[in-house]
Amino acid sequence: MPHHIHNSLVSWSPVSGRILTARFLHRHGKMTIIVAYAPINVTDDPAKDAFRDKLHQVVQNALPHDITVILTDANATFSSSSRSDETKSAIGTTFVDSCTNDN
Repeated sequence: MPHHIHNSLVSWSPVSGRILTARFLHRHGKMTIIVAYAPINVTDDPAKDAFRDKLHQVVQNALPHDITVILTDANATFSSSSRSDETKSAIGTTFVDSCTNDN
């Protein structure tokens, strides 16, 4: 790990097998990074709900004065018909699937 990154790491915590948080010191204060890997679409609904509930709890527990960044692989697909003007800039024009899944 580069020296400057190692010195900026304040704490990290593996919340679950799918969620990790890390807190870094930066020039303007502190930053909380939340990394999440969602269950795939064929996973049963209770497991997906438990993941979403845990992720929501972790986001809510991030310190309010930190910059919070959430990095996730949501295992979601979007069809071109499900895209609105609001989501076009976030999703982009590539990786649009033939149907939107539940994720």
